[in-house]
Amino acid sequence: METELTILSDVLMDNDIMAECIGVLTESDFDSSQNAIIYKAMTEMYKNRIPIDPVTLVNTLGDKFKAIGGMKYLMKLQSASPGTAGWKQHLNIVKKESERRTLIMACAKAIDQAENEIDPQEIISELESAFIRSDDQHKIVDLAELFGITLQMIEDGYNHGGEINGVTTGFTALDNATGGFNKGDLMIVAARPSMGKTALILNMMNNIPKGDNAVLFEMEMSEGKLGARLMSSKVGINPKLLSRGAVSEIDFEPIIKVTGMAGEKNNLFFDCRAGLTVGQIRAEVKKLKIKHGLSVVFIDHIGIMRPDNPKASRNDQVGTISRELKAIAKDLDVCVVCLSQLNRGVESRTDKQPALSDLRDSGNVEQDADQVLLLYREDYYKDDNDPVSAFEIIIAKNRDGEVGKILLQYDTNTQLIYE
Repeated sequence: METELTILSDVLMDNDIMAECIGVLTESDFDSSQNAIIYKAMTEMYKNRIPIDPVTLVNTLGDKFKAIGGMKYLMKLQSASPGTAGWKQHLNIVKKESERRTLIMACAKAIDQAENEIDPQEIISELESAFIRSDDQHKIVDLAELFGITLQMIEDGYNHGGEINGVTTGFTALDNATGGFNKGDLMIVAARPSMGKTALILNMMNNIPKGDNAVLFEMEMSEGKLGARLMSSKVGINPKLLSRGAVSEIDFEPIIKVTGMAGEKNNLFFDCRAGLTVGQIRAEVKKLKIKHGLSVVFIDHIGIMRPDNPKASRNDQVGTISRELKAIAKDLDVCVVCLSQLNRGVESRTDKQPALSDLRDSGNVEQDADQVLLLYREDYYKDDNDPVSAFEIIIAKNRDGEVGKILLQYDTNTQLIYE
C-alpha cells in the first residue's frame, strides 16, 4: 500500500515517470481501489497531455475525488514519496506484488476447482493462461542502433559465406528464393485437399538440421498415422501399408533402423491434439522455446483451429487467428508455417493453377503472411497411375524476396518430395 502511494507521488513530482509506468502497470496492478482510481485518472491525463498536479488531478477525478478519501487522502499522496530517486524500485515493487497476488489467487482457484473435481486439464490450461506472458523487453532504437543491428546481420552473413539467414527448408531453390525459415515470419502453405500440403511440411521437418528445433501441431492425424507418414519417405514404404502393419519381415530392418536413428536427432516435437486455439499453441510454443529452444513452428491447419470468438463470422475468426499467428512469430522469435486450404473456385476454372485470390475464408491471411506458397500438381487432375508427379511450389507472395515457381518431384507412394 505504501509503495503504491509512493509511485503515484513520484508521478506528481515528475510527470515523465508516467511514460514508464504505462508500459509496466495497469490499474488492476494496484491492490488499493483508491490507488487504482487515481492511477487510471493519471493515465488518462498523461495520454491527453494534461499536466498531472494536485489541482488537475482533483478536477479529473470529479465525483470520484470524495470516493478516494477527498483532501485528506490527497495530502497523504503528496507526502508519500521522499523524492523521485527511487521511482524505478517503487515501480518494480508494485508490479511484483501484483504478480504475487495473481499467483496466490490463481492457485487458490485451482485448489478449489481440483477439490470440486473439475477436469485437471482445464485447471492446468487456466493456470498457463494466467502465468505465461512474453518476457521480451522491446525498446525503441535510434538510427545508429538500427544500423548497428543491421551491420551485425551483414557480418554474420558474410562470415557464413553469404548463406541463407534462416533455417533451411531442405530445398535449395526455395531457400534461395525465401531465405529459408526466417524467425519472426509467418509462412502460409496453401492448396486444395490432397495436393500434398502435409507431405511438404513433413519433408521439410525431416530436413531440419540438428542444431535447430521444430514443432508440428497436427490437428487431423493421430500420432501413429503421423509417424507412419514421416517414416514412409525414409523406409520407402507406403504409409497406408505401415499404418496397417502390412509389411514383410524384410521391411522390419529399415523400420527398426530409422526408429533407432530418431533418438540421435531428437530435435522435432509433435502435438496431435484436435481443435487447438491460438492461445494454447502460443503457450506450448513458449514452453518449448524456454525448455529446448525453438526455430520453426508448423501448424496443420488454420481451417480447423478452434476460434476464441465462436460467434464471429468465419472471415473474422480466420483473420483474428492469422494476426495472432504473426504475433507469435514476432513475439517468440520463431518462424510459423501454417497450412491453409484454397476455395473451390480453382476447380471451376480451365486453368487450375491457384492464385492468391483463392485463399480460403479471409483476405487477412494474405495480408498477415510474409510468404505465401501455393501448391499445384497437374497430374492431380488427370487419370495418371504414375506415383511420381511434378510438384509445383508457386511463391505468390514474398515480402523480402522473389516470387515465381519452383519445380520439385513428388512420389505419392512414399510421400517423398525431392529436387
